[in-house]
Amino acid sequence: MPSSTAPWSEAVDTWHRSGAADLWCPACDRMVPPREWTWEDNRFAFPHLGFEIWNAARLRPAFVAAFGRVLGHRIRTVAGKL
Repeated sequence: MPSSTAPWSEAVDTWHRSGAADLWCPACDRMVPPREWTWEDNRFAFPHLGFEIWNAARLRPAFVAAFGRVLGHRIRTVAGKL
């Protein structure tokens, strides 16, 4: 791991402030922007545009796909409880 690698929380903070950051990926052995990372179950997302929906059922896959087509961009859904 290169010495210039920022810890996860620092990289996330940098991304949040500036919209750009790199983080060392042990799977591919290179620096990768957090928005390009993938997780099982899409546990995290690093959007430039985000929507937070409270107290609702999970979004239907057909709706998410149609929304992505309208936006012209990939869509990531993240669900969880506080």
